[in-house]
Amino acid sequence: MHRSLLSTVAFAGLALAGVSALPTIAHADDKPATTAAPTSAPTATARVADLQPGDKAPALLVEAFLKGDAVSEFKQGHVYVVEGWATWCGPCIAMFPHLSELQKEYEGKVTIIGVNVWEARGRQPYTPETRTKVVNFLEGQGDRMAYTVAYDGGAKKVAETYLAAANQNGIPAAFIVDGKGIVAWVGHPAEMDDVLKAVVEGTWDVNKARDSFIEDMRKQEREMKLMEDFQEAMGKLEGADATKQQEILTTLKSLAKEGAETNFGPNFAIGTLMAHWQGVKDIAGGNAYAKELAAGTFKDNARALNYMAWTLVDPEGDLKDKADLDLALSLAEQADKVSEGKSAQVLDTLARVHFVRGDKAKAIEVQTKAISLETDAEGKEALQKSLDEYKQ
Repeated sequence: MHRSLLSTVAFAGLALAGVSALPTIAHADDKPATTAAPTSAPTATARVADLQPGDKAPALLVEAFLKGDAVSEFKQGHVYVVEGWATWCGPCIAMFPHLSELQKEYEGKVTIIGVNVWEARGRQPYTPETRTKVVNFLEGQGDRMAYTVAYDGGAKKVAETYLAAANQNGIPAAFIVDGKGIVAWVGHPAEMDDVLKAVVEGTWDVNKARDSFIEDMRKQEREMKLMEDFQEAMGKLEGADATKQQEILTTLKSLAKEGAETNFGPNFAIGTLMAHWQGVKDIAGGNAYAKELAAGTFKDNARALNYMAWTLVDPEGDLKDKADLDLALSLAEQADKVSEGKSAQVLDTLARVHFVRGDKAKAIEVQTKAISLETDAEGKEALQKSLDEYKQ
């Protein structure tokens, strides 16, 4: 069983997992190109995307409407929400009940349209079976999707004219279209409640929304540049001599510090730590950096603390014979404190630390508690295997 903060941190590039406080999204692995033209007349307004708040909403050109009445146009005086989702997108599925609640709350005033996009992933083509899969999935959702549902299909018109045009590289992504047919807001549907209320009431300031959108896009550009620089530095570790490796580690720490408050902050920090421990085998330097993270960036982050502790005692890992077990215990105990003793995964790590340190009795005690907290059957089985190991 295990378990990571970022799934697996690779040195060639970092996984963009949902480790921040932001709403979770899923990324397309065949991100459509931004080819749509601006839908509003040229103005002096700054532009960071082909579609942004203040623009006329593109026509909703879908292959089919699968549930609810077809929307052929955005009617004046009526508000619409165009939301992209896919059957493989966990965060999208999690939003279904809330979107249904909003549709019920604003019945007659708002039409929520969940458009299935990016269903065929990677280089997979759209086929009749793709649509059948979506139809069957929709039927299985029942009242969890109590709003209009459409299928973008192989033409990918919504994916191109909405998502790609607005530089939205993850789903779910929502577009609120106001009563004048103007895009009033773009973002994650988990964050749109207050916005939708204001749009319906006619108090929403589209100009401020546009300015905020532009600021967010520019921030994302800066973050992506940091990520590119970070990945480039990571890529130079292999094959570098000892002196150059230390220079690269210094660069990584600097980039991690610069990007600490960005969405990629945890990725930068963990990546830099793994570069020490696993990339160049600078165990002492990694230990010092881990202590720094535990006292600062990850002070209250149980997942990160747990990840660091497990890396030190992972029986299949690279550090099991070189680990600072006092550090591992400190990190695991801190993670347990932050999680208030209620995390089976953290307790699993703590038990492993006690076992590696030679305290079998404590390992058995902690692992038994971990099993009592685990609700997943497969998880319990994995935890039990470790307990059996400790009892031998």
